[in-house]
Amino acid sequence: MSEHTKEEELKLKILKLYVPAQISFDLKIYDIPISWLTSNLDNLIVNSVNSWLALPVSACTRVILELPKHKGGHDVQLPSSTAEKLRLTTRIALKNSSDQDITAIWKSTSSKNANLDFIANNNNSKEEACRALK
Repeated sequence: MSEHTKEEELKLKILKLYVPAQISFDLKIYDIPISWLTSNLDNLIVNSVNSWLALPVSACTRVILELPKHKGGHDVQLPSSTAEKLRLTTRIALKNSSDQDITAIWKSTSSKNANLDFIANNNNSKEEACRALK
C-alpha cells in the first residue's frame, strides 16, 4: 500500500478513534437495523475514504479499513461492526446476569436475537464471542 500524507493519516486516525466514540452510545441504546447502518453510514465512510485516498470505486475499501494494521489494513471499525459487537456484549451481559428479571428479559428477547445468542452460547467468554463475530 502506498504511503499516505499526514492529512490522510489524520483523517483515518479521527475515523478510527473519534467517530466510534461519538456514536457508540447511540448504537448500543437504539435498535438501528444493521442493514441501514451498512447501506448508509458504512457506505458514507467507505466513499469518503475512497475520496481521501484517491481509490477507485471498485477497491475493497471496506475490507482494507477493517483489517488489522499488521495485515495491511487500517484497523478501523465501521459502524455496522461496532453495533454488532455492542449488541453481542449486551446480550452476553443479559444472559450472564445474576438477576432473574434480567435473565428473563434475555430469554424473552432471544427469538429476535438468535444469531447473537448463538455466538454467545457457543463461546466460553466475551472475548471469544467477539472474535467469533469478526
